[in-house]
Amino acid sequence: MFIVKLIGIGLIFLSCAFTGFLKRNALAARLKKLSLLFDGVNILYENIEQGANTLDIAIKNSLGNCNFIKCENGSYICIDSDLKKDKYIIEDFFCGLGSATKRLECDRINNFKIKLKAQIKDAQIESEQKGKIYGTLGICLGLAIAILLI
Repeated sequence: MFIVKLIGIGLIFLSCAFTGFLKRNALAARLKKLSLLFDGVNILYENIEQGANTLDIAIKNSLGNCNFIKCENGSYICIDSDLKKDKYIIEDFFCGLGSATKRLECDRINNFKIKLKAQIKDAQIESEQKGKIYGTLGICLGLAIAILLI
C-alpha cells in the first residue's frame, strides 16, 4: 500500500512540475514566433518596396518560415495557440494588406513592425519574469501536494 501511495505522490509531483515547465516553454515559444514573424515582415517590406513579385508571392516568400500563418479563403489567419494575445494584431494587418498603393503599403508595414516590436519586447519581459515563476510554481505546488498527501 505504501508503494502505491509513493507512486501516486511521485506522479502528482511530476505532473505539477511538467505543467509549470510547459507554461514556461509556451512563453518562450511566443517570443520565438513573434521574432520569426518580425523577420518575415522585414523581408515582405523589401519585396513590396522592390515590386518584383505579386503580393501573394511576396507573402509566401517572406513568411515561409512562419507556419502559424495560413491562407484560408484568400485571407491570412493566425492558427497558433501561443499567439492568442497577438492574433488580433496579426490578422488585422493581413486583412487590409494589398488594398493601397506601394508607398502606403510600405508605411503600413512599418507601422505593423513598430507594433510587433512592442509585442516582442512585452513577450521577452514576460518570458523572463513569468517563465521562472511558472517553473518554480510547478515544482513548489507539486512538493506541497506531495507533503500534504504523506
